[in-house]
Amino acid sequence: MDTEPLPVARRRLAVVAVALAALVLCSSALSTGGARGSRTNPYPLKTWAKLPGGFELRVNRSIPNATELVLAAAKSNPHPQDGKQYVLVNLTLSYGGHGARGVFSAYSLSAVGRFGLVYTALDDGCIGVVPKALDDFQRVKAGTRVTGNICYEVLSDDASVLRLRHRLSPKSPALFFKLH
Repeated sequence: MDTEPLPVARRRLAVVAVALAALVLCSSALSTGGARGSRTNPYPLKTWAKLPGGFELRVNRSIPNATELVLAAAKSNPHPQDGKQYVLVNLTLSYGGHGARGVFSAYSLSAVGRFGLVYTALDDGCIGVVPKALDDFQRVKAGTRVTGNICYEVLSDDASVLRLRHRLSPKSPALFFKLH
């Protein structure tokens, strides 16, 4: 029977343990890295990010369970579906271009949940009156800002882990923002 002396076996075991620890540390560092504004490194709350077209976007805060606020905004607002809740995201847009320009469409914003589930204003937006809603059709003069809320109906399990995503088209790069 071929067996190694006990000190050699222990040294090899120690080398393997150190290599595994290094691998775990490297993989965890990679998973939290990424370019600023990426899904793994989203812009923090209250941080300005440049968008195409002369706009900048800042997420001011979010309310993960805004169901009661949305329902109180209008008696006609429907309750969310079972297992879902309303999430409000308060954001500010600044326009630094020339003249006046329409606020980009809220359809270029979406919320991304656990496992990459995407919530859009078209399919998952709150139906009815949104408290202090962002008017995404107004024209904004250069050097001015607009602030308002956007609203999504999301799975309750996703509400606390959402990221806001800005993307002009499916082929354009996306920017991500923390909501908590």
